Amino acid sequence: MQFVCANSWHSPVRVDLDKFFDGKTPIIRLPASLRSSLKIPMGELFVPRGGLSPQELVKQKYSEYDGTVVTVGDVVTGTLIQSGLMPNLAIIDGQTLRGPYSGRFLSRKNLQQDFLPKRRWETVENPQATLTRASFTKIQSILNDINQQMKSRLLPFGQRNLEFLNVLLCSGEEDLLVIPSVFYAPSDNSLVMYGQPGQGIVVVKVDSTSKTKVTEILSKFEA
Repeated sequence: MQFVCANSWHSPVRVDLDKFFDGKTPIIRLPASLRSSLKIPMGELFVPRGGLSPQELVKQKYSEYDGTVVTVGDVVTGTLIQSGLMPNLAIIDGQTLRGPYSGRFLSRKNLQQDFLPKRRWETVENPQATLTRASFTKIQSILNDINQQMKSRLLPFGQRNLEFLNVLLCSGEEDLLVIPSVFYAPSDNSLVMYGQPGQGIVVVKVDSTSKTKVTEILSKFEA
């Protein structure tokens, strides 16, 4: 089965996920040999500096950014939203360092009851230390919708409101969903942001280099 891997808003490239997923097993597992290397930031690491928090430094640099922004993780998503930066897609699991996350914007109760209309948030299962085929297809589908939105409503990162936000609520663990996010986000027109535990925020510029990197990582996962 083939899926579209967006390299830009106008030139999608077809990618065969059967290269990574066994046809009978819709899940791949992180091998122990990759665990240490995945702790290395995949992009620019923003840490507290000059009396400013990581999210404030991200806002300084990217508030006028007009491309697609994906955030992966509850804390990074919550702190960026509180700083006035609204991602197009937030991938969360309701946890932080494996404990419940109760941030004002992103608690599971608020999401389900108050925060978003059902048409703008979805769920997916992705067990710890794995990637599921379903997570790839969900992220691809949401990003395709976002790409259409961005063609007609283009506002800088720092001026977007809730109308721009889509949420993917992960049952299991969302950390590794950085990989399909980079894999499917439009090249040269997207950022993927995630938290580096105990340090700050990592910002990955999606381009041919980062897409090649995540493809190489995927090739080392085990069926």
